[in-house]
Amino acid sequence: PGIYKELQWAEAVEVKTIDMAQGQKKSRLVAWTFLSPEQQAARRASRWAKAK
Repeated sequence: PGIYKELQWAEAVEVKTIDMAQGQKKSRLVAWTFLSPEQQAARRASRWAKAK
């Protein structure tokens, strides 16, 4: 599918496909991030430090 190609073009750092099923219906959820694990940790630290 085209979403994976577009995410690669957009330079997504990580892309995950999560399969879901309910009875005979099957769906997929695509999740992605543009942040590296280090950037995610820094964002988490700065974001949640403000909330306290």
